[in-house]
Amino acid sequence: MSDSIVNINRQRALCSYRFINDTYERMKDKVESNGEEAEYWKKNIKQLRTICRKLPVLIQQNGLATTLVFLKGKEKKKNEQSEKTNIEQQIYDVIINWFVDCDYIKEDKKEKFLEELLECNIDAYMFMEKEAIEFAIWMRRNGDGIIDID
Repeated sequence: MSDSIVNINRQRALCSYRFINDTYERMKDKVESNGEEAEYWKKNIKQLRTICRKLPVLIQQNGLATTLVFLKGKEKKKNEQSEKTNIEQQIYDVIINWFVDCDYIKEDKKEKFLEELLECNIDAYMFMEKEAIEFAIWMRRNGDGIIDID
């Protein structure tokens, strides 16, 4: 039993590390290469760190479904304003992909995940919420360790 707990914890850490590191490195490269858009990318780096730090508390206080709806809502607002990257959508996607990777949901159910989440029984919802909090804690840890705010 304890081996499976350690393994799932390592998987959470690795998945969140890859996401944070890859996203941060892409943004950092754009800051260094784009003179006129450097401020935009610096702001996105700060936003990534801020969201990663707040995510576990957001899920715990508001619930998983509400937090995911919040992230999705930010996606629509940003898409209307700009064609550039959307941190909230990326975080939403990594959470959903985490559930797929762990076989908590099937690949073909990704698009309707929120609907499925709202229709599931309370035990399944609480399990998914607890798992999302544990994953978000690793995102916060990795964000604090990787993202360097100048």
